[in-house]
Amino acid sequence: MLHELKIINPATEDVVATVPTTSPEEVDAAVRRAAAAQQAWAAVAPGVRARIQRRFRSEERRGGEEC
Repeated sequence: MLHELKIINPATEDVVATVPTTSPEEVDAAVRRAAAAQQAWAAVAPGVRARIQRRFRSEERRGGEEC
């Protein structure tokens, strides 16, 4: 069952957003995938990583779907 966490504005106590929550098992799986990906990312030359990060940031700011 999907649960949501309500984000509340403390000044007005209005709900300003909701975000889905996840199970501990899903978090563990995500951490394992991230750890595995980090090994490959670490093997990429620093200059290449910087270019990738700059492009990602640029696309993110433009609202690009290719991120």
